[in-house]
Amino acid sequence: MIIGARGPVGWNLMEYFLDHHPDWDVLGTSRKPPTVPTRADYVCVDLLDGAATKEAFAKHGDVTHVVYSAILDLPRMAEAWTGQDHIGTNLAMMRNALEAIEASGAPLENFAFLQGTKAYGVHLGPIKVPARESDAMHFPPSFYHAQQDYIFEAQKGKNWSWSIYRPQIVCGVCPGAPINMVQSIAVYCAISRELGLPLRFSANLYAGLVELVDARIVAGAMAWGAHNLDKSANQVFNIANGDVLDWNNLFPKLARHFGMEIDRPQSICLDDMMADKGPLWDNMVKKYDLAPLTYDEVKGNWQSIDFIFRMGNQEPPPIVSTIKLRQSGFHDCRDSEDMFIDYIKEMQDLRHLPR
Repeated sequence: MIIGARGPVGWNLMEYFLDHHPDWDVLGTSRKPPTVPTRADYVCVDLLDGAATKEAFAKHGDVTHVVYSAILDLPRMAEAWTGQDHIGTNLAMMRNALEAIEASGAPLENFAFLQGTKAYGVHLGPIKVPARESDAMHFPPSFYHAQQDYIFEAQKGKNWSWSIYRPQIVCGVCPGAPINMVQSIAVYCAISRELGLPLRFSANLYAGLVELVDARIVAGAMAWGAHNLDKSANQVFNIANGDVLDWNNLFPKLARHFGMEIDRPQSICLDDMMADKGPLWDNMVKKYDLAPLTYDEVKGNWQSIDFIFRMGNQEPPPIVSTIKLRQSGFHDCRDSEDMFIDYIKEMQDLRHLPR
């Protein structure tokens, strides 16, 4: 059962299991239906409705492994990460999900859930580099703390284990996801070209290094964990591609891919500058015969992109160690620049972006 299957991690994990592990029955769940078809069984339920969640999950009492990747973010997401209402909401969703699974009588073996580098406080400023799983989490509050405390307490005396995965910035193809960095940046490139402008990236990135992870690497790591509970049970793992990305190297490649000139960086706040581009995108959908996705479904969250751009200029840059995961047995890696271009090509093949 993949809870939050409409997001970049959940969607790619669902498709990964379908493609690579056909002996597993795969069930996806989310509040809204996916924007594109899937071969997996699928349940739509609002996790904030405990009774509805129990009713929906009661029909799936054979669940052995759960991946919890659901999150309810607010429009001004960076302001909400430490807000008590936000923490309470995300904790209630997880509690309702786990209680519904246990109430179904499912023979649960492992409950895996996602955190990220915010566990180390990257949203608050520079962190220890490289961040290791044994490092202390940042000063509370955050919903990571609340969810982790809840799972640790709920597991006591039970036969199931937990696993925590902390991916770096996740990149992948997942239309309709609230956070999708590759697609957001590609939409910015396409709109810049449509306006007849050269490609300019934010001056905040001028000296920025960042660490990314392909959603399919995350999916592979979690699939490895599901098959190797002797190594992944009750463990925390950082996940990243295995390299670092210099935005100064990537943006010229993006410009070449879109057939654009590249110009000097400028101070750009995408959250402000892209707010009025919906009508332009609607015209582009018609002009280039794109898939009928709305601007909201393709743009992602500009505030999150602005935050990632600013984060790239932290000193030292936020880098995590993935040695623990590799020493435990998972070794997949990915070139981050190639990943960006390959995903954009895939989105163009799907007609989510103009060529």
